[in-house]
Amino acid sequence: MTLHIKESSAWREVLVPSVNVSGTWKSVKEVHIRHGGSWRLSHTTPHTLYNLGSYVVDTNVGIGEFGSYTIPTGQGIAYIHLYVEGQAGGGGGGTYTPSYWPCSSSTVVNTGSPTSNVHMGGLGGLGGTITNIHRVEDGDYVIWDGWGGHLPSNGEGGAGYMLNVYPMAASTGYPSLGAYTATTGENGFAMTSSIRDSAGNVKSQINAAGGRGGAGSTITLNSTCTESPPQFRGFNVSGTDGAIGANGQASNYVSLGSGSVSVVHGDASHDRGTRGNNNYTVANSGAGGNAYNVGKIKIKLYSPINY
Repeated sequence: MTLHIKESSAWREVLVPSVNVSGTWKSVKEVHIRHGGSWRLSHTTPHTLYNLGSYVVDTNVGIGEFGSYTIPTGQGIAYIHLYVEGQAGGGGGGTYTPSYWPCSSSTVVNTGSPTSNVHMGGLGGLGGTITNIHRVEDGDYVIWDGWGGHLPSNGEGGAGYMLNVYPMAASTGYPSLGAYTATTGENGFAMTSSIRDSAGNVKSQINAAGGRGGAGSTITLNSTCTESPPQFRGFNVSGTDGAIGANGQASNYVSLGSGSVSVVHGDASHDRGTRGNNNYTVANSGAGGNAYNVGKIKIKLYSPINY
């Protein structure tokens, strides 16, 4: 509903009504009229007609850390711009065998240098983000928490896996045939937040999910062969790279009350865990990289033109 006044015989829309309080003009958030014995809302000044200030909160948040911010009183703040960001996921571990003699049919190929087999873990998923514009009153407050839940959720990289089928004698024992998988990276932790009134009642819940951990890659020992006469053992080895972890945006959660004006979901920019790989040495474990160990929260205030 819009508000109009009659000026010089013409009706004109009023976008930002003001009242004079003790000689000072102050912008009005809402105008109500009495109609049929009941008060009815006739005008709400939109957030686009307020001045959006700089950040009053702009902080990184670790797992298990929490905080709050209270809307200042007596300044006519009608809206906030709230941004929450979950942590990215850790990278999946890589798989490899540093060196081995391959098979050609049933014959060991042991000329030249031994071959190797490397497969990369998956990148960690990006953290989810939520941007919410929300109506507030004096004394409302925002609380937040870096929440890991009941599962490992701190964006750590997965462990790598090395398949030991180094060039060996035909008589040496060897690993069982089959697939071996490196460890999946941990999920990133979520950033939970809520907007509450001065009595602590939740007005809206806004939770930005953490990115999922990248999958560990797989290395498969398919078959073995020996020379005739037996001297060396050869192997057929294959594998697959790990899948990239899902971005947290797909798991964001919002429960919005009537004060919510808009909500936008997105992907964060903080570093996610790198793919596990190796340089064919036992010293390099093939572990996936850890995600940047923070979530984030940012708040701006919409201030009235006159106050």
